[in-house]
Amino acid sequence: NCPTGKTVAAGSGTSQSDCYWTPCPAAHYLDQVEGCRQCSEGTYSSGGTASSCSNCPTGKTVAAGSGTSQSDCYWTPCPAAHYLDQVEGCRQCSEGTYSSGGITSSCYNCSAGSYRDSTVTICTKCAENSITEKSGAASCTSCPAETVSNEERTQCGAFLDSVSQSVDGQVTQNTVATVTCLKPKHYVMFGNKEVTCQSDGWNDKPECRKCGKSKFYFLYKKSMCKDAVL
Repeated sequence: NCPTGKTVAAGSGTSQSDCYWTPCPAAHYLDQVEGCRQCSEGTYSSGGTASSCSNCPTGKTVAAGSGTSQSDCYWTPCPAAHYLDQVEGCRQCSEGTYSSGGITSSCYNCSAGSYRDSTVTICTKCAENSITEKSGAASCTSCPAETVSNEERTQCGAFLDSVSQSVDGQVTQNTVATVTCLKPKHYVMFGNKEVTCQSDGWNDKPECRKCGKSKFYFLYKKSMCKDAVL
């Protein structure tokens, strides 16, 4: 008999040297010493008497022993902050957008209050007293003087601090808004909406509380008087 893995045509074998390797199956190559060998990861072969396996195109791979042609090669998963383009492979997300990588085909905007620049792979919450009002920001904007950011880092304004103090038994609530103290009436701005207290210092929605000459008020369901900043 010919050695394992070799054969010879009927009526043609006069000695062992007439035996030759049988053609290899797809995803294998022919080693003249050891016979058919499986293609390694990232390579492919149609089999037969091919002496080596071909490499998948750059950025693509295939499991060991599975690549029978170039069409079996697939894109390798992308790293974070990249998306997969089926023509060009992994592409970097633009600043202000993010992706968890893998085989996702697009990037997504960072939410308002966060940002992403080219130095990081994930969206990062803005630092205290800086904000992004819209999604998709590459950097945060510092709050103007005498204002601070809200917890969500989406708005700057006057800040009522101290949840430990109370007025008339009501615990104060941290709130951001543009606050102004004027006479004879006090008012507060909610964005573009002006809410004015009644002459007795109260208004139903939102409630307002009248403060002394050197105080301003602000109340969004709960109230507190603080030194006026004019």
